[in-house]
Amino acid sequence: MKTAKEQFAVMEMFKIKKTVLENDSNKTFYLDKFIFCKPGQFAMVWIPGVDEKPFSVMNVGKESALNLELKGKWSKKFFELKEGDFVGIRGPFGTPFQWEKTKKACIVAGGVGVVPLFFLAEEFKSAGIKTTFILGAKSSKKLLFEKQISRIVSKFIVTTDDGSEGRHGFVTAALMELLSKEKFDRVYTCGPEKMMHNVFKECEKAGVLLSASLERFMKCGIGICGACMVNDRIACIDGPVFESEELRKMGEFGKTFYLKSGKKCSLEEFYRWKSP
Repeated sequence: MKTAKEQFAVMEMFKIKKTVLENDSNKTFYLDKFIFCKPGQFAMVWIPGVDEKPFSVMNVGKESALNLELKGKWSKKFFELKEGDFVGIRGPFGTPFQWEKTKKACIVAGGVGVVPLFFLAEEFKSAGIKTTFILGAKSSKKLLFEKQISRIVSKFIVTTDDGSEGRHGFVTAALMELLSKEKFDRVYTCGPEKMMHNVFKECEKAGVLLSASLERFMKCGIGICGACMVNDRIACIDGPVFESEELRKMGEFGKTFYLKSGKKCSLEEFYRWKSP
């Protein structure tokens, strides 16, 4: 029998077999081969002649897919790819979400952070875990995989910043209300780091464990370059999923970020830099 490392590791070209335009700035690319991985792990995706970037792998049923938010030069090149084009993939890498002792879970997703959490919700359904899913976005037009997720979870809550669908407000307000009424074995989250930091604070108040998937620049994916440091942790090999015990020790979580150049900046400066 193959070990997990031997079974999961790939470094090859994949053909795009189908693309789905989710909204005017988001597209899902379905691949011609399945990638064996666990929710929370990522792969380094290469556009020949352009560059390589980290992506969360989204496995739904027997298909593997990559979801892309249109933001910068590299994403524009990827957005132009069509059925029959090839991308290089190596990985998957990183620590996945854990749920062995979880019987009742709450998932909190913000924006494109829904991608690994949709995959996680599929696994929870198969494992018989009772799941509440809070999905947030800036507006109804930016909500992703809403219909698919609503079919596989026990309770589904939608929030939008502008109130165009679901509850008017942020996911953290919905979580705070939920935690005052129900007990969960663990909360799982992915999305903008400011949002995740607020989710973490609410979980700490309620005494609930949190698993959070952090975003950092991952140039190599294997812990060599050190570009994705969070305090003394290397996000690509120690993460990207971190637990409450680790998050408590991370003074940089929710506060600072390192740009591609290696410059340390505030989270607000990073968001300004990241914008188109």
